[in-house]
Amino acid sequence: MDGPLKLMEFDDAPPLSFVEAPDMGKLLDDPATVARHTLMFNLLVTPRPHDRSAQWQTAGGRGRWDAEM
Repeated sequence: MDGPLKLMEFDDAPPLSFVEAPDMGKLLDDPATVARHTLMFNLLVTPRPHDRSAQWQTAGGRGRWDAEM
């Protein structure tokens, strides 16, 4: 996908996805494609725990990475 995505769900019809590019737009109704778009969207917007394995430290104007265990 190269542009915006809109996922649409309906009470009385199967879900759809609409993808946009600079020169076109496509309304997609293939269940596998809509499911893939939904999965990609959910992976992008689902909060993840902050990675605390490394932390940027600033000391004397210079930075360094310190591991936190």
